[in-house]
This record gives sequence, C-alpha cells and structure tokens, in this order.
Amino acid sequence: MLLILFFLTIIISIFTMKIRINFKDIQVSNINENREKTKIKHHYYIEFEIFILKIIKIAKIKFNNEKMNKAISKVKYKIEDFGVQREIRKEIKNRKQLLKAFKHLNLKLEKLNFKLAIGTDKIVSTIGIFTVISTIIPILIRNNANKVQYKIEPIFNTGNVINFWANGITELYLVHIIYALYTIKK
Repeated sequence: MLLILFFLTIIISIFTMKIRINFKDIQVSNINENREKTKIKHHYYIEFEIFILKIIKIAKIKFNNEKMNKAISKVKYKIEDFGVQREIRKEIKNRKQLLKAFKHLNLKLEKLNFKLAIGTDKIVSTIGIFTVISTIIPILIRNNANKVQYKIEPIFNTGNVINFWANGITELYLVHIIYALYTIKK
C-alpha cells in the first residue's frame, strides 16, 4: 500500500511539475552609447524555477554569462576531439525532429519585452530588413499580443550593427518536455 502511494505521488508530481523561465536583461550588441560600431558584447541573466503542484517552489537555478564562461572554460575538450563526422542527411533529419519536438513543448508566454535596433552599410538594405522584421514580428506574436511589448528601430550609416535587449517570463510543464523527448526518439 505504501509503495502504491509512493508511485502515485511521483506520478502526480511529474504531471503537475512546472518550470518557469525568467530571463532578465538579455543583451546582444555591437554598438556603444554613441552608436559607434564595436566588438559584439553579450550579457544575460536567466532564472529557472521549478514548481510541484504548479504552486510549490522546490528549486531555483540562476545562470548568467559569467557563470557560463567559467563553466565553459573548465571544459578541457572540444567536439573535434571526439572525431565526430556528420552526414548532411542526418543533420537535416535531426533539425526537423527538433522543430517537431519544440512544437510539443507548449511554451506558455507570460510576458515579453524586447527592443531591437538594426542597421547595415547601405540605407536601402537597412530599410528592407527593418520592413521585413516589422512585418514578421506581429505575425509571430498575434496569439500573445497583449503580453508582448516591443520596439524595432533602424540605425542608418553606421555599418552592420545590431542592438538587442529582452526581458520575459515563460512557463512549460515537465510532461510536455517528456513528450517532446519522446517525439525525438521516435
């Protein structure tokens, strides 16, 4: 009887486990405050919060670019050291499987704020890119339009530059992750 209760508790925990991803101050930029081109800089801070029964927080994991750089510097080997050779067909199949699995994750967007400033060497191409992005973003967020705030602006006569900043919160459930992994293995 105790064993059945234990397994029932584990199953209920798995089906009600929620992961909240809170990303704060994600920045990718290759321009400075004076809109002059510089080396690409990136900064991010991401929190993963794990809840059981959708409300009881059991863990909080924090990542930022400094912690990730330390972790990467500790890794002493590279992928090339394993002698990995990929076939193009396998890679395309894997990408299709990843896209299919991503659809099964059912990410729930709670809030998203982002700003994008982009520019190229030529004014015409900057206007073209700006127009395409300004058209695609509203189509992508049409289901969550009330949860998303964004600003897109062109930058002229500065070279190939980008300045991206984002904040947001999204949630997903462990059951959806398990199902997405199952679809990859199929």
